[in-house]
Amino acid sequence: MAKTVMIQADKARNLKYGINQMVELEELLGKPVTNMDMENFSMKDLRTMCYVALKWEDKKLTHETAGDIMDSAIENEGIESLSASIGKAMELAFNKVVPPSK
Repeated sequence: MAKTVMIQADKARNLKYGINQMVELEELLGKPVTNMDMENFSMKDLRTMCYVALKWEDKKLTHETAGDIMDSAIENEGIESLSASIGKAMELAFNKVVPPSK
C-alpha cells in the first residue's frame, strides 16, 4: 500500500498516490507525472492533484468538493503547507514505484 500524508482540513484527510492515482492524474492533466514541473503549475492542476490524492478515501469526491477541502486546509495550514504535503505524497509514491538508479 502506498504511504499517505495527512493534512488537516475540514477533518484529518490523507493524501495518497498509488499506481491508480498516478494513472488517473496523468489522464486528467494530459501529461505523464514524470514530466510535471512542480514549480510551475496552475491552481486547476493543484486542485486536480489534491482531488486524485483524496479520492481513494472518498469515492464520491468531486473536484469542487476537493477545492472546498483545499480551502479548509489552507485556512488551517496555509497554501505552502498544503503544496508541500502534496509534493511529499508524490515523493513517497515515486520512492515506492520508481526503481533506484544503479
